[in-house]
Amino acid sequence: VLVESVICILGVPMASVIAVIASAGMAVGLALQGGLSNLAGGIMLVVFRPFNVGDLINAAGVEGIVQDITLFYTKLQTLDNLSITIPNGTLMNANVTNFTAYTNRRMDIAFSIAKDSDIDKVEAAMVEVMKNAVLTLKEEEFTPVAFVSGGSNEGMEITARCWVNPNDYCAANAEVTEGITRAFGKMGVQAPAVRVLTK
Repeated sequence: VLVESVICILGVPMASVIAVIASAGMAVGLALQGGLSNLAGGIMLVVFRPFNVGDLINAAGVEGIVQDITLFYTKLQTLDNLSITIPNGTLMNANVTNFTAYTNRRMDIAFSIAKDSDIDKVEAAMVEVMKNAVLTLKEEEFTPVAFVSGGSNEGMEITARCWVNPNDYCAANAEVTEGITRAFGKMGVQAPAVRVLTK
Protein backbone atom coordinates (compact mmCIF):
# COMPACT_ATOMS: atom_id res chain seq x y z
CA VAL A 1 0.00 0.00 0.00
CA LEU A 2 2.86 2.38 0.87
CA VAL A 3 4.54 1.71 -2.49
CA GLU A 4 1.29 2.29 -4.33
CA SER A 5 0.74 5.57 -2.43
CA VAL A 6 4.24 6.80 -3.31
CA ILE A 7 3.77 5.87 -6.97
CA CYS A 8 0.41 7.69 -6.97
CA ILE A 9 2.00 10.82 -5.46
CA LEU A 10 4.69 10.71 -8.14
CA GLY A 11 1.93 10.91 -10.72
CA VAL A 12 2.31 7.46 -12.26
CA PRO A 13 -1.06 6.22 -13.58
CA MET A 14 -2.40 3.47 -11.29
CA ALA A 15 -3.74 1.49 -14.25
CA SER A 16 -0.18 0.87 -15.43
CA VAL A 17 0.91 -0.17 -11.91
CA ILE A 18 -1.97 -2.61 -11.58
CA ALA A 19 -1.18 -4.10 -15.00
CA VAL A 20 2.48 -4.62 -14.01
CA ILE A 21 1.48 -6.23 -10.69
CA ALA A 22 -1.02 -8.50 -12.45
CA SER A 23 1.58 -9.55 -15.03
CA ALA A 24 4.14 -10.23 -12.31
CA GLY A 25 1.59 -12.27 -10.35
CA MET A 26 0.74 -14.33 -13.42
CA ALA A 27 4.42 -14.94 -14.17
CA VAL A 28 5.09 -16.08 -10.60
CA GLY A 29 2.00 -18.30 -10.67
CA LEU A 30 3.09 -19.99 -13.89
CA ALA A 31 6.61 -20.45 -12.56
CA LEU A 32 5.31 -22.10 -9.39
CA GLN A 33 2.68 -24.21 -11.14
CA GLY A 34 4.80 -27.36 -11.20
CA GLY A 35 5.93 -26.89 -7.61
CA LEU A 36 2.37 -26.34 -6.38
CA SER A 37 1.24 -29.43 -8.29
CA ASN A 38 3.97 -31.47 -6.61
CA LEU A 39 3.03 -30.02 -3.20
CA ALA A 40 -0.62 -30.92 -3.71
CA GLY A 41 0.43 -34.41 -4.85
CA GLY A 42 2.60 -34.83 -1.75
CA ILE A 43 -0.28 -33.87 0.53
CA MET A 44 -2.57 -36.35 -1.25
CA LEU A 45 0.05 -39.12 -0.90
CA VAL A 46 0.35 -38.45 2.83
CA VAL A 47 -3.43 -38.44 3.30
CA PHE A 48 -4.46 -41.42 1.14
CA ARG A 49 -1.27 -43.54 1.44
CA PRO A 50 -1.46 -45.63 -1.77
CA PHE A 51 1.98 -46.93 -0.77
CA ASN A 52 4.44 -46.67 2.11
CA VAL A 53 8.21 -46.58 2.52
CA GLY A 54 9.54 -50.07 1.79
CA ASP A 55 6.82 -51.01 -0.71
CA LEU A 56 7.74 -52.25 -4.20
CA ILE A 57 5.74 -50.22 -6.72
CA ASN A 58 5.49 -49.55 -10.44
CA ALA A 59 4.47 -45.99 -11.26
CA ALA A 60 5.13 -43.38 -13.95
CA GLY A 61 6.98 -45.97 -16.03
CA VAL A 62 9.50 -46.98 -13.35
CA GLU A 63 9.64 -49.80 -10.81
CA GLY A 64 11.40 -49.77 -7.46
CA ILE A 65 11.26 -49.84 -3.68
CA VAL A 66 10.00 -46.65 -2.04
CA GLN A 67 12.85 -45.06 -0.05
CA ASP A 68 11.43 -41.67 0.89
CA ILE A 69 8.20 -39.68 0.47
CA THR A 70 8.53 -35.90 0.80
CA LEU A 71 6.05 -33.11 0.08
CA PHE A 72 7.44 -32.55 -3.41
CA TYR A 73 9.19 -35.75 -4.51
CA THR A 74 9.18 -39.52 -3.94
CA LYS A 75 12.45 -41.43 -4.16
CA LEU A 76 12.62 -45.04 -5.43
CA GLN A 77 15.44 -47.56 -5.41
CA THR A 78 15.26 -49.81 -8.47
CA LEU A 79 15.94 -53.55 -8.29
CA ASP A 80 19.29 -52.97 -10.03
CA ASN A 81 20.23 -50.42 -7.33
CA LEU A 82 19.53 -47.11 -9.07
CA SER A 83 17.96 -44.09 -7.37
CA ILE A 84 14.98 -42.49 -9.15
CA THR A 85 13.18 -39.34 -8.00
CA ILE A 86 9.60 -38.85 -9.19
CA PRO A 87 7.63 -35.59 -8.75
CA ASN A 88 4.55 -36.18 -6.59
CA GLY A 89 2.36 -34.38 -9.11
CA THR A 90 3.31 -37.00 -11.70
CA LEU A 91 2.68 -39.84 -9.23
CA MET A 92 -0.82 -38.64 -8.39
CA ASN A 93 -1.74 -38.58 -12.09
CA ALA A 94 -0.26 -42.02 -12.85
CA ASN A 95 -1.45 -45.58 -12.33
CA VAL A 96 0.39 -47.03 -9.33
CA THR A 97 0.84 -50.79 -8.95
CA ASN A 98 1.79 -51.81 -5.41
CA PHE A 99 3.34 -55.28 -5.53
CA THR A 100 3.68 -55.58 -1.75
CA ALA A 101 0.23 -54.35 -0.70
CA TYR A 102 -0.83 -57.87 0.29
CA THR A 103 0.92 -60.64 2.20
CA ASN A 104 0.98 -63.07 -0.74
CA ARG A 105 1.28 -62.85 -4.52
CA ARG A 106 0.31 -65.24 -7.30
CA MET A 107 3.03 -66.30 -9.71
CA ASP A 108 2.26 -67.63 -13.20
CA ILE A 109 5.04 -69.05 -15.38
CA ALA A 110 4.23 -70.28 -18.90
CA PHE A 111 6.16 -73.02 -20.74
CA SER A 112 5.85 -74.10 -24.37
CA ILE A 113 6.11 -77.82 -25.13
CA ALA A 114 5.57 -80.12 -28.10
CA LYS A 115 1.98 -81.11 -28.88
CA ASP A 116 2.68 -84.84 -28.53
CA SER A 117 3.85 -84.45 -24.90
CA ASP A 118 2.04 -86.37 -22.16
CA ILE A 119 0.04 -83.58 -20.52
CA ASP A 120 -0.69 -85.48 -17.30
CA LYS A 121 2.96 -86.33 -16.67
CA VAL A 122 4.11 -82.83 -17.54
CA GLU A 123 1.58 -81.18 -15.22
CA ALA A 124 2.38 -83.62 -12.39
CA ALA A 125 6.10 -82.86 -12.72
CA MET A 126 5.46 -79.11 -12.67
CA VAL A 127 3.29 -79.36 -9.55
CA GLU A 128 5.93 -81.51 -7.83
CA VAL A 129 8.63 -78.91 -8.53
CA MET A 130 6.46 -76.11 -7.14
CA LYS A 131 5.60 -78.11 -4.01
CA ASN A 132 9.27 -78.80 -3.32
CA ALA A 133 10.44 -75.25 -4.04
CA VAL A 134 11.79 -73.49 -0.97
CA LEU A 135 10.15 -70.12 -1.57
CA THR A 136 6.60 -71.14 -2.54
CA LEU A 137 3.79 -71.00 0.03
CA LYS A 138 2.79 -74.43 1.32
CA GLU A 139 -0.60 -73.70 2.94
CA GLU A 140 -3.60 -75.62 1.58
CA GLU A 141 -5.27 -72.53 0.10
CA PHE A 142 -2.10 -71.87 -1.93
CA THR A 143 -1.86 -75.33 -3.51
CA PRO A 144 0.12 -75.06 -6.78
CA VAL A 145 -1.51 -76.09 -10.06
CA ALA A 146 -0.45 -76.61 -13.67
CA PHE A 147 -2.80 -76.36 -16.64
CA VAL A 148 -2.90 -75.95 -20.41
CA SER A 149 -3.29 -72.23 -21.01
CA GLY A 150 -2.91 -72.00 -24.77
CA GLY A 151 -1.43 -73.48 -27.88
CA SER A 152 -0.73 -73.22 -31.57
CA ASN A 153 -0.13 -75.49 -34.53
CA GLU A 154 3.41 -76.04 -33.32
CA GLY A 155 2.92 -76.74 -29.61
CA MET A 156 1.09 -76.22 -26.32
CA GLU A 157 1.48 -73.65 -23.57
CA ILE A 158 1.30 -74.97 -20.02
CA THR A 159 1.25 -72.56 -17.08
CA ALA A 160 2.63 -73.25 -13.62
CA ARG A 161 0.71 -71.31 -10.94
CA CYS A 162 1.71 -70.96 -7.31
CA TRP A 163 1.77 -68.36 -4.52
CA VAL A 164 4.76 -66.67 -2.90
CA ASN A 165 5.59 -63.86 -0.50
CA PRO A 166 5.87 -60.58 -2.46
CA ASN A 167 9.47 -60.02 -1.34
CA ASP A 168 10.45 -63.50 -2.62
CA TYR A 169 8.82 -63.15 -6.05
CA CYS A 170 11.96 -62.74 -8.19
CA ALA A 171 13.92 -65.46 -6.39
CA ALA A 172 10.93 -67.84 -6.40
CA ASN A 173 10.38 -67.23 -10.11
CA ALA A 174 13.97 -68.17 -10.86
CA GLU A 175 13.82 -71.20 -8.57
CA VAL A 176 10.62 -72.63 -10.08
CA THR A 177 11.63 -71.85 -13.67
CA GLU A 178 14.97 -73.63 -13.27
CA GLY A 179 13.39 -76.57 -11.45
CA ILE A 180 10.74 -77.14 -14.12
CA THR A 181 13.28 -76.74 -16.92
CA ARG A 182 15.52 -79.39 -15.32
CA ALA A 183 12.53 -81.70 -14.81
CA PHE A 184 11.58 -81.36 -18.48
CA GLY A 185 15.13 -82.24 -19.46
CA LYS A 186 15.07 -85.44 -17.39
CA MET A 187 11.68 -86.41 -18.80
CA GLY A 188 12.68 -85.70 -22.38
CA VAL A 189 9.97 -83.10 -22.91
CA GLN A 190 10.53 -81.47 -26.28
CA ALA A 191 10.10 -77.85 -27.34
CA PRO A 192 7.43 -77.02 -29.95
CA ALA A 193 8.35 -78.11 -33.46
CA VAL A 194 9.27 -75.36 -35.88
CA ARG A 195 7.59 -75.82 -39.23
CA VAL A 196 9.42 -74.70 -42.33
CA LEU A 197 7.23 -73.82 -45.28
CA THR A 198 8.63 -74.71 -48.68
CA LYS A 199 7.32 -73.79 -52.11
